[in-house]
Amino acid sequence: MKGRSQNQIDMLQRVFCGLPIKDAEGALLITVKQEDGANAKPRDAGNCVFSKACQRLYGSMYVVFFRGIVYVDLPNEGIGSTVYRFIAGAAMERAIKKYDETGVFDTGTYRLLAPEPSKRLNAQREKERVRRRNRTPAQKNRIAKRNQEREAHIKSKAYVVKTISQAGLPGLVRNGSGFVQTKIVGAR
Repeated sequence: MKGRSQNQIDMLQRVFCGLPIKDAEGALLITVKQEDGANAKPRDAGNCVFSKACQRLYGSMYVVFFRGIVYVDLPNEGIGSTVYRFIAGAAMERAIKKYDETGVFDTGTYRLLAPEPSKRLNAQREKERVRRRNRTPAQKNRIAKRNQEREAHIKSKAYVVKTISQAGLPGLVRNGSGFVQTKIVGAR
């Protein structure tokens, strides 16, 4: 599964203001009507016709539709709201693509699906953990070489300032890019 782009991440943070995102447990039906297209904008993930339909049906404050993933802010009774992550079905993906390209949408009922266990957020994190753990020796060598090159680059840019500390402790000098621990030349 393809990861989120930086634009998508920025939009989610801006729209949902850091609310936690949970995977949906069940499907959600959306009925798109002609009235949903009144203030809707194609290619706008938060103001498309599908977002407007979801807001009308479920009282959601914010809904974000990407082609394959949908984030819905569903109100809870007395608790506030929770952001749920859904997978767009094949028909939904085709409808979103058509609407984004032409500005024309088909009225009807669409289904947002709960993510399969292998596509859940925690499963993706676990896959990444396992992938890191099971690296081949060639991959480990490549990563170690890249890290050594980074360290050498950083050291080539660094400079040493010799200071005398009255207490015999290493002095700290602020050089504009952070604190640098320096060597002691001698004690008084």
